[in-house]
Amino acid sequence: MSLHKKTEVFLEVFGNSEIRKETEETLKHAAAQLSLSITNTLSSDSHTHPCLDTSLLKFKERDELVRIFKQWERPPSVPASVRKVWDARVRQHLGTRYDSRQGCFDWDLTMKLHQSGCGIISKHQYVKWRESGVAFEMREGLYQTANQSLLSTRVFSHRGDRVAVRGYWGDIVSSPYLSFGIETENKDLLKKHNNQHVKYGSSAGFFSERDCGT
Repeated sequence: MSLHKKTEVFLEVFGNSEIRKETEETLKHAAAQLSLSITNTLSSDSHTHPCLDTSLLKFKERDELVRIFKQWERPPSVPASVRKVWDARVRQHLGTRYDSRQGCFDWDLTMKLHQSGCGIISKHQYVKWRESGVAFEMREGLYQTANQSLLSTRVFSHRGDRVAVRGYWGDIVSSPYLSFGIETENKDLLKKHNNQHVKYGSSAGFFSERDCGT
């Protein structure tokens, strides 16, 4: 896989609630490798994966990691609708302000992120992410497959019973651009015209992450 494609896959898995089908296949392959490497450490003290050393973890902790990776590799037969899950989180967060969410998104971007020096994050990209959970779209393709690596299970109390709910429990306000998208050594990506950035968060994220891999 080329460095260009690796960068695209990384950003998709890192920052998108929904990914392309081919990216899902890459994620499943990586999950299978990670799961196998952990299973191998159960009978040996040496780690076999170049990026994951679980030799100091307890057996119970290793089993939990294997369970998580298996869910990435083989999602539930009735997978959670990421769009519904994401929208439910937004509704819960905004409450009565949900119907005016576009204004809320714009305020968060302008008064919180832009005022903190994150002007490279564009309104179009930020609002799209707040609405759908998709931050990085590098090429044409259908972003319609649930990103299993961002889903997890939480246990809630409901009418005296404990109910396990699989969903998305991560950030829905700050955006993935804060990690990959606002800083880059490529000064051309930070250029402005009429006090507006020419390039925006997803572009800076791609080039900064790609350069880290060179």
